[in-house]
Amino acid sequence: YNDGHLMDACNRKGSPIGSFYVPTDIDNQTRSVTEPFVGADEPVSAADNIMARLMTSPTMPITVGSSNLSVYVKNVGSNTVTSFNVAYTNNAGTPVVQSWTGTLAPCTDTLITFSGAQQITLGASNAIKVYTYSPNGNTDADPTNDTISVLYKAPLSGLYTIGAGGNYPTFQAAAADL
Repeated sequence: YNDGHLMDACNRKGSPIGSFYVPTDIDNQTRSVTEPFVGADEPVSAADNIMARLMTSPTMPITVGSSNLSVYVKNVGSNTVTSFNVAYTNNAGTPVVQSWTGTLAPCTDTLITFSGAQQITLGASNAIKVYTYSPNGNTDADPTNDTISVLYKAPLSGLYTIGAGGNYPTFQAAAADL
């Protein structure tokens, strides 16, 4: 986020003295006296809140073809999560869904990998969307942190021509693929 708000209520690192001098945050919420957050925001943790934290594969430069897709899912809620779904789409295609069960304590994460028949098939241009939903079978408390969206393009290699009948009609079109 670029509005001064934190993405989750984990990793408190503030000093207790800070809340004495700055008792409220930018939203006028009372800061913790014993363990405030560093910065301008004191986030409130809600139950059943997971986030897609980081997609670790595929990475650039991509290789066209089948590839594992891996994403860290973090429990940023106040309660333990025992089940959730994570899915991805490529170029707005059919969602590929994986259901997870286990124990995910607050402020911890787990790596989910789509492999085998669930691998992503990468082409020349890939608008990949990875998202989480249904923590503990419930509606996620904060859906704004559930999605990672990336655009990956295969690297260019070889000779290309620009102009009528070429690979690119204009220099601008060629530059857009760089």
